[in-house]
Amino acid sequence: MTSNEVARIDSAATKREMMRKGLPVDVYRAPTDTTLGGITSTHQRLTVIGVLFTNLATPTLGRIPQWCETDFTDEQPPVIVVIRQAFGAPYAFLEPIAFTPQGNADRRPGAMHGGNYAGTSYGMFREVLTELLGHPSIAVLPVHDRYEH
Repeated sequence: MTSNEVARIDSAATKREMMRKGLPVDVYRAPTDTTLGGITSTHQRLTVIGVLFTNLATPTLGRIPQWCETDFTDEQPPVIVVIRQAFGAPYAFLEPIAFTPQGNADRRPGAMHGGNYAGTSYGMFREVLTELLGHPSIAVLPVHDRYEH
């Protein structure tokens, strides 16, 4: 994979019809639920449908063509990889995403890590994350699906 392949993220792809396909990931759950009813407390799999770059001047949600394998469903709800700066370095986590009745992507504010993780052994997931973050990444990410309000 080259940097040019990752750079072809479609920043206009925020509509439900453009973001319907993604990469299935497995949920790794702690014995005790600390998500306050987050999606990882009830689902075994999630579908990563895109990446949100919050470290840009304008936050940009885009899709990764290499990850467009299967449609998300009620049994495998959509999540996005959120990339933000933490302690001077890019940091990635998964966060649930919803869609408005008009089909626009909608993030619920206030997400925090609820104690569970999700990932896949599919090498392209780790390779793309490594390229986007600029440093080696693992293929399991924390899921920020806990909301206190």
